[in-house]
Amino acid sequence: MDYFVSRSGARVTVRPLTKRDVPLMVDLFYHLSADSLYHRFHLSLDRLSEAEVKLRARTLAQVDQVNQVALIALVDGKRGAQTAVAIARAHRLPGSLEAEAAVVVRDDFQNQGIGLQLLKRLVNASVAVGITTFKGYIQAENRHMLHLLSKIGLQHTQVIEHAETYVLVQLRPVPLDGNETPAAAQAVAVMSP
Repeated sequence: MDYFVSRSGARVTVRPLTKRDVPLMVDLFYHLSADSLYHRFHLSLDRLSEAEVKLRARTLAQVDQVNQVALIALVDGKRGAQTAVAIARAHRLPGSLEAEAAVVVRDDFQNQGIGLQLLKRLVNASVAVGITTFKGYIQAENRHMLHLLSKIGLQHTQVIEHAETYVLVQLRPVPLDGNETPAAAQAVAVMSP
């Protein structure tokens, strides 16, 4: 278990995600805006029943912390109960050192440094289990995720394809204290035909 303080002063606890976190995940899901749902899950809330939301949460909570690395960020809520404010996951591609990664931050906790701190911890946890590369598609209008990549200071390649950006990020351990400078990030942007 780890913690940091957000820009707004909230104490944020980070720990590995477990199957006991399904209710927290469902609550987080219902606190995401339509834009956040679309950027992270490529779907709209009105398309999912409550049973489907719970099933997806149970599926996403099935992690072994080797092939599926997942972290949950929590803040203390009313009466001492914890509330999930963000989740980060890396899913190793079968038989590979590469993983697809994703971060989602509850809308009312965005722009507080939580996504960056959680991504740093996801990178370090992934490197610790032998994952060397994150890869995947990011929707071109998902500026939050593209901004996180520029701040974390890892070498990455971006290939712009229609309405999405394909990203390949070379992993190495990153420091948890302080902010990496954008100059430390080595990005190569490529436009596809």
